[in-house]
Amino acid sequence: MEFEVTSEAKKILGVTCVVVHDRAFVDGELEEDTFDWFAQHENGDIWYFGEDTKEIDNGRVISTEGSWQAGVDGARAGILIQGTPVVGASYHQEYYKGEAEDMASVVRTDVSVAVRQGAYVNCLQTREWTPSSRESPSTSTTPPASA
Repeated sequence: MEFEVTSEAKKILGVTCVVVHDRAFVDGELEEDTFDWFAQHENGDIWYFGEDTKEIDNGRVISTEGSWQAGVDGARAGILIQGTPVVGASYHQEYYKGEAEDMASVVRTDVSVAVRQGAYVNCLQTREWTPSSRESPSTSTTPPASA
């Protein structure tokens, strides 16, 4: 995966969003090319306003399934990360019925992790799932904003 916070902005529902370009590769070949739209509220919450995603096969776009934008066809912005996470709190990370329904709940706010880039304390651990999916929930750990 490659992530780039671009210098571009996109206005959605009157909110200026930062555009993040993320790309997924399999065996060196581009498999998914996505532009995500995020904004930070004054309370610290990181809001997710949608994504323009393309699934790629042999250099050709074969699907845009999963693309959505808040305010279009009933889609609503979700919270990617709470500014002040509370253990046990659950929330929609994205919501577009039948397409993008990821949810998260706060598991811990005091996790320590060590990765190639360094060691971090007071990391946020969330449990993430999609209500309509048969897949098991996953966990995600995020370092504090100051890291």
